[in-house]
Amino acid sequence: ASLLPALPAAGTSLVAPGAVLGAAAAASGRPKECMSSSRRALAKGPSIWEAAREPSLSRYCDLMARAQTELSSQPDAAKAAAIEADQALPGHAAPQVIRARAELALGSLEAAAQAFEKARGIEPRSVEDPGTMHDLARVLARTGKRDEALAVYRALVPRVDLLGTPDRRISVLIEAAHVS
Repeated sequence: ASLLPALPAAGTSLVAPGAVLGAAAAASGRPKECMSSSRRALAKGPSIWEAAREPSLSRYCDLMARAQTELSSQPDAAKAAAIEADQALPGHAAPQVIRARAELALGSLEAAAQAFEKARGIEPRSVEDPGTMHDLARVLARTGKRDEALAVYRALVPRVDLLGTPDRRISVLIEAAHVS
């Protein structure tokens, strides 16, 4: 018997499937207030007790889900849903993050920068999913905050595999190199 560990077959991942799903779940843009407090892997949303304590939570989470799905194809609709979610349950960072990303998609850099700043003021960790980090870094770079943009890119590059398409991953790497 060999003393060396067996190598996996070609094409086999070295990462456990649960780790990939866990990383993907952590990288999602789902607001923490819309996750079940038990943090079960397949949580459908707030528990019945959380919904009873906060009656607007269910509507808020529905609006945030709609805003998230519309962000790439209809940023104006995503922005409207985020504004409505903020009215349903004020004081959370997630609607500000969606507004910032929608403003960027609509070409309004100053409004995007203000919304990102407001979101970070409410909850500094609200911008930690990779898609949001990319948008934040782009806004910071385009508004002349090069050092802040570079810090965001440095945190984003190790997470680049969590971004959706190969084109977006390549874009992040090129942008990060340009800013640095």
